Amino acid sequence: MQYRIDTPAGRRKLPADREPYYSQVGSGAYVGVRVLANGTQTWIARARDAVAKKYVYLALGSLLEADEAGRYDAAAELARNHAVRVAGGVVKLEAGTVGDAMARRVAFIRQDQRPKAADEAERMFAYNVLSHPIAARALDRLTVEEFRAWLHGLVNSRLPDDYDPDDYDAPEILRRTRSTANRIIGVVRAALNQAYTDGRVDSDRAWRSEGKFEKVDGTRKTLLTAAQVETLIKAAEPDMAVFLKGLWLTAFRVGELARLRVRDFVPETRTVEIKLSKTGPRTVHLPADALALFKVQCKGKTPAAPIFARTDGSAWESANYWRPAFRAAVDASGLTERDDEPLVPYHVRHASISHLLAQGVNITGVSEMAGTSLDMLNRTYAKNVAAVTNAQIAKARKTRTI
Repeated sequence: MQYRIDTPAGRRKLPADREPYYSQVGSGAYVGVRVLANGTQTWIARARDAVAKKYVYLALGSLLEADEAGRYDAAAELARNHAVRVAGGVVKLEAGTVGDAMARRVAFIRQDQRPKAADEAERMFAYNVLSHPIAARALDRLTVEEFRAWLHGLVNSRLPDDYDPDDYDAPEILRRTRSTANRIIGVVRAALNQAYTDGRVDSDRAWRSEGKFEKVDGTRKTLLTAAQVETLIKAAEPDMAVFLKGLWLTAFRVGELARLRVRDFVPETRTVEIKLSKTGPRTVHLPADALALFKVQCKGKTPAAPIFARTDGSAWESANYWRPAFRAAVDASGLTERDDEPLVPYHVRHASISHLLAQGVNITGVSEMAGTSLDMLNRTYAKNVAAVTNAQIAKARKTRTI
């Protein structure tokens, strides 16, 4: 198929595609334009590195500072300059610091018209990189040892203060912590790789040699039934029982539920505001049973009081509080546990999501309430989704006449 990117009319005819359309603008120099589904166009330069025998890319953004007719020429000039740099010319991009690389990555994602992804990356970088001494390290002087120390610190900083490798749930705590670290490492490495492909550093060895933690992302083998969750709730002390009921009725994360305050609940709109979450803030419309529980828990409390409180009125905000209470409930319930997967509060959330999907609740609604992406739900709870879909198909066929 013939296409042109050097004129506005030609670019408007291009089908949307995540891969750029390229045009050569000099010896070893190429300029490309990526067309998104909403019609937005972003530019990229590509140059051939004859020594390394590979292409080196440089994101140019939307180039909105140039008028539409002149954007190709502006991009072409930047692409030719990029080719000079790659070929060892006098123009050289500054490496900057590790923190600078994170900022450039956020800017690149925003230019790619992905604001939510950019916001999430910005929060992740702020908490995990910019607050660490590694952020001030010159990128071209970063060592394997420094990156390794940051990586393992990522795990150690997330372990509970009372973490004991000999505890019954230590393997599961470590697995979940390393799994979270893997997701962060992937986003940080993407930012560093962008600096490398842009030609800001000559080597990616410092972060390339350190892989991710292995065997930490397997799906949970234990799936509690509704009856087992009920047994667990009945065996718990009153304050923990209410907390577990909240987990079961909302499918919120443990930390999300523990941090809720009375002021976050708006009974008139049947909503609750999740202000701090790993996936960002969200507003949840509560189903009738959860709404009734929230009204009872908020009655007579001040706006700053926790909705789900311990007997002494304090929140379940620390694992030091809920772990022993939950453990006592498990022991009293008589529920059987796998040796390689002891029960933790997350199993109640896991069971809630599975139960909702198995009952045919719309997956989009479950996603919004649980704060989990549709992609994650489809991958983790594929059997539940497929079972409901097949049942709906079978029901539809029964109503059809031939």
